[in-house]
Formats: sequence, C-alpha cells, structure tokens
Amino acid sequence: MTWAQTPDSTDDQQLKGIVFDNEEPDSVLKGKVFQFHLDPLQVKIQHIDHPTLNPAGTQYHDPLEALNGDYYLSRGLVGQSHISIFPKMVKPLRWSYQPDINAGYAKRPDNVVFYQTQTPFTSLSYQSSIKRAYQVNVIHTQNITPRWNIALDYHLINPEGIYSNSDVLSHYLDATTNYYSRDSRYQLYAGVIWQKLKIDENGGILNDELFTQRRQNNFAGIPVRFIQGGSLFNTLDLFTHQTFNFVRQTQTVKERQELIVSQTDSNKLDTIFHYDTILPQTPHTINPGVVGLNVAMQRNARKFIDSTTTHYYSGEIFWSNDAYVDSRWRNPLKVRGGLRPQLVHVNENNENTFNFFNTSLFADVLLHIGKADISAQAERVNSSNYTNGDYSLNANLNFQFDSLTTMDIAATLQGRAPDYFFYHYNSNGRTWDCDDLNKISTKQLQFDFNRENFFHFTAAAQQIGNHVWLEGDTSALAPVQGTQSFWLFQGRLNMQLQLWGWLHYDMQQMVQYSTDEQQLRVPLFASKNSLYTNIYLFKRALRAQFGVDIRYHTLFYADSYSPEAGAFYHQDEYKVGNYLWADVFINLQIKHASIYAKAGHLNSIWEPEARYMLFPHNPGINFGVYYGVIWKFFD
Repeated sequence: MTWAQTPDSTDDQQLKGIVFDNEEPDSVLKGKVFQFHLDPLQVKIQHIDHPTLNPAGTQYHDPLEALNGDYYLSRGLVGQSHISIFPKMVKPLRWSYQPDINAGYAKRPDNVVFYQTQTPFTSLSYQSSIKRAYQVNVIHTQNITPRWNIALDYHLINPEGIYSNSDVLSHYLDATTNYYSRDSRYQLYAGVIWQKLKIDENGGILNDELFTQRRQNNFAGIPVRFIQGGSLFNTLDLFTHQTFNFVRQTQTVKERQELIVSQTDSNKLDTIFHYDTILPQTPHTINPGVVGLNVAMQRNARKFIDSTTTHYYSGEIFWSNDAYVDSRWRNPLKVRGGLRPQLVHVNENNENTFNFFNTSLFADVLLHIGKADISAQAERVNSSNYTNGDYSLNANLNFQFDSLTTMDIAATLQGRAPDYFFYHYNSNGRTWDCDDLNKISTKQLQFDFNRENFFHFTAAAQQIGNHVWLEGDTSALAPVQGTQSFWLFQGRLNMQLQLWGWLHYDMQQMVQYSTDEQQLRVPLFASKNSLYTNIYLFKRALRAQFGVDIRYHTLFYADSYSPEAGAFYHQDEYKVGNYLWADVFINLQIKHASIYAKAGHLNSIWEPEARYMLFPHNPGINFGVYYGVIWKFFD
C-alpha cells in the first residue's frame, strides 16, 4: 500500500484545529514538530512554526540578549535584576504587588511553549564557561494520540558570581498538555510551572572607585553592602484553557483511491490513497460560536529582609463567533467578549494580610476587508480596591501586502494603577503609604512595517501622565509621582542582511527621547549588531558560523537597584554607557546537533579603565569564555 499527496492535499488529522496566520502551501504541514504559544482568548491553535535547527542564535549566552525587540541592562548574570533600556510603557492590566525585576527569565502561561508532534521530540543542551557557570536544559514532547500532546521543559541556571558573596541558582520546570477533538469542537490546554530562583544579592559595592580607577581587577574580595543578603523566589502556576465550539466543522479533505496494476505482473496490485483539499461550504458570520473557560492559580513567594507571599486566583469566561477553523476561509467579522474575575491574597512577614477582588470586562472586534484587518479592543476593571476603574482601549489597522510584508498602525489609551508596591511598602522598619497616588495615564500611537526575516521598523510616540518612580537615599527610598505629563518618542529598526549568500549582518538600532528626563531616563541611542559568516563544508555535512556581536548605548543616568526594596530607583551619581561590548563566537551544526563557543566581552582585556558598569554599583562581567552544545532528536 502506498500513500501519496497531491500538491494541494493535506493530512486531515493534522489540519484539524491548526490555522496559519498567512496562507501557506500544504507542504508546510508535512513537518514533524510544531510549536506555538497560548493566547488566553484564542479559540484555535495558532502561530505554529518549526523548532529551528538554525544555530544562528546560540551565540547568546544570556537569553535576555536574544529576546526580540528588547535590550536589557543588567549585571550580566542570568537571573539577576535587570531593566529594559527600550521600555514599553503600555502594560497589561494585571494586578501586581511590586515591579517585576525578573521579567524575561520568569515563565508564565502566555510564554510557555506548546507542541504538536508526529514523532517524539527531545532537545538536550549544556552550556558552561571556563569558570564555574553552567546551564542545563532538557525538553521532551510527544503525542500520546494524534491530537493529544504532553511536554516537559526543565532548565537549570547557575552563572558565575561577581562579588565575594554573590551567586544565582535557578531551577525551572514546566509540564504542559494540549488536546483537540477530531473535529476541533473541543480544545484543552493545561500546564503547571514551577520555578525556584535563588539570588544572593549584596546591594552592590561600597566604593565604585575600585572599578572606575581600576584599583582592583579581582571582583571576589570587594566589600559589599550586605554580606549575607539573599533572595529566594518561589513560583508555582497552575492553569487550564478550554473552548467548546457549538458549530460542527465541515469535511475539508476528500479521499480518492487509485488502483495500480503492474505492467509486468498483472497479479501485483497496489492502491494509492489521495487526499485532496475541498473547499468548505460558505460559513455563517452569525452562529452559536465558541465558549471558553480559563482557570489559573499562581503563588509567588519572595524571601529577603522581608518575606512576601502573593496568591492569585483568576478565571476567564468568554464567547466568540469565530467558530470556523478551516484555514482557507476567514470570518469577515469576529467578535469576542467576556468576564475575568480575580482574587488576590498578600501576606507580608506573616503580619500584614491584604485581600483584593476585582472583575474585568473585556471585548474585541475584528473586521476583515480585502487585505486589511481593522480591530478594536477594550477592557475595564471594576473592583472595591485601588484598581477600580483601570481601563485600556486599543484600535488597530493591519494591512498585509503579501505573505511576508505587513503594516500595522495602533492607537492605545490606558489608565492603570501603579503596582501596589508604590501604594504601600513595609519592610525592615520602613513604611510608606501613598493612597493618594493617581492612575498612570498613557496615550500611544505606534507604526510598524515588517518584511519577515529582512526588515522591521517600529516608531512610537507615547504621552505619559502621573508617572511613578522611586528616588532618595537607598536607606530612605520613597515613591514620587510626576505632576506634568511628558512624551517618550521611540524608533527601532531591525534588519537581517545577506551578502554573497554567506555573509550575514543582523542589527537592531534604537533611538529614544524623553521630554522629561527627571521622570523617565532612557539612552538616546542603543545598538545590537551581529556580523557573521554562514558556510557549508564537507558536502554540506557541516554548517559553520563565525562572527562577532557588538552592543552599545549612549550615556544616561540608569536606575540603580535596591535589594532591600526589590526595585529600581532614580540616581544622579553615575552615567552608564558610551562603551562597546564585543563578543566573538563560532557555531557548528552537524545534522541536528549545534556546538558553539563564545569569547564574551573580548575588549575588556585591553581596556585601560573598567568603564563597563551595566548599572551603578554593579559592574559588568569581565572577559569570559563560554561554550555549549544543543542536540535535538526528532527522527
């Protein structure tokens, strides 16, 4: 028996429930492994791509440096406190006890990877350095049935410390599953995320002249503010996402049998099965639609000078008319609406307890006209506490020139209460209570033009009112709210250039300007650049990349970090920047195995002065050699 597929045919079981944003030939469905992310309001499995075998990104030892669209300023250690020097002022309307200083390292349901596989997939990686830093990552996923997948992802991070008592140890584990019925009427995502992040914070050095005047090259015996200062972050997430479609799907493939008789032997017969795509019947915009239910529980515990535990219990129930899952027809009018209740319980030092309950109403609508999508989203929080009246309004125009080129224009209005941390703080004998803080208002207009894998340009103008920040001496920090609104202008250009087929230049150039640097400080210019070769050797059995990464940003007063408060604060002592940071790397790929090595911060070897402080009181890492191997199995 022989199986065959015509050029426009596809596998029925694989197509069910899978929708591509852009029309793609069915040949793309012949892959063995698909990965995607959970959209809590999604009623279809979307955003599917293949696990990359391209080692072009493995030169990044610090995963934050590889995040698309973000440029972070940190101590250079995985898991350590960091801030973004290209900030995003429009944030989700999520209740937060205090600013998230470890965003980018922490996993949440919306950035966990889900899979659907035709064959088991395993990825093993080990990264280390000439010192004692190392990382271990193990991923395994497989389908129990053609439509039911399970996956495990474990990540251990233990980078080198800088000072006499600094260390980081992070354990991360997630277990996920997703299932969809044969006709995709029922879909289920579920997962558990556990993370234990131990950081021996020491508050930075007591005397920066040791570095600015290069009096000492060895970081290990430098006096620090807290000799035994450490933090322990424990996070546990449990979540489920379920949808049920009231509309039964139509058959999208038709089976044909073809009987083949051998010309040499009439007794030898063979049957070929063809699966031809057939267009579904014309769907109805007005239909019973899809209902969804999301339930989540999260526990965050932080232990330092103080100890705070926060429990989040939330749910979402929504309805959408987006009931048709066939990728060859798009509903011209999609509507969605729902309700999100949330209960938050906070415990400080086993003494102060706070309980908050709020409900959010949300709705969105999308109109598809030709190559354009016009959409609008709205959300409002109703509660009995300080988040009452938070709102977010967004309008968006997306135009798709072709399968690779899109233009997007978005406008946003938002009023959001500051993190509860800024309203109330009680730690180490220090207390502030600022119930009179107003909501942070943000008005944003953003333009995006994207040519996939080649050119991505973003320009944004944001007017921010009632901005909140911390300032003062480290022993007497207090929140301050601006009385006048200001503007933040941002531009970012990403390009991936290729010359002669083997020379590549990937870059990200960023320009920013704040009209009130007392309220918000950003570097005027920042740049990330990768120049590397991409060649094949030994009859294409070996793929090799050799190159250099260079990062740079202009001088600015970067916020400093207070381990006691667990937050960043304004400082006017030191400007950070105007310094090149260069890494040289090599990547080798043999089949599904990638091996890389990197000489990090190479230029620090011959620099006359140690000017490479990533933010005040916290110097960057010196020269280091890093190496690793990533091996993927799915054959």
